[in-house]
Amino acid sequence: MSSQLALKSRIISTQSLGKIFKAQEMIASSHIAKARDIALNAKPYSDAIFDAVQALVAHHEANIKHPIFGKERAGNRVAVLALTSDRGMAGAFTSSIIRETEALLTKLDAEGKHAELYVYGRRGATYYKYRNRDVAGTWEGSTDHPDVTIAERISDTLMDAYMTPEEDGGVSELYIVFTEFINMVR
Repeated sequence: MSSQLALKSRIISTQSLGKIFKAQEMIASSHIAKARDIALNAKPYSDAIFDAVQALVAHHEANIKHPIFGKERAGNRVAVLALTSDRGMAGAFTSSIIRETEALLTKLDAEGKHAELYVYGRRGATYYKYRNRDVAGTWEGSTDHPDVTIAERISDTLMDAYMTPEEDGGVSELYIVFTEFINMVR
């Protein structure tokens, strides 16, 4: 008799868990829909800004007097910025960025270049801290709602590293590892 009660209890708890999982799935799908809408609404603007800057540089390259537009700087020190998340259940998002970052670091090492690693996002920072990898800079806590201030801090740090001579700890190249939203499947 007690085994029958135990089975009935397990069935009820399994049904309860099913309801909980269904509710979690509905919440996650609404979050995904919001994130998808934000990404799709921002894409035309980011593409237009990219095209405008590219056209401006191509048209006025000879007239722009800024060190970043100067001759290519040869050197062995490079900066790598990995853009990861702070939290969340999107394991493939962060793991794909980390995988690409590791591949890039291996490639740069094979070319004899010393890479300074910078990480945006708690998940990436935790990954590299756990593996005792030297990280030149981290920014955490704002990946859910990034704003201009965090972008300014990151760009200031990386621009300072680029503008500093290599013999004083600067870098000659910058690589950014990120994802691009295509659709929900890819």
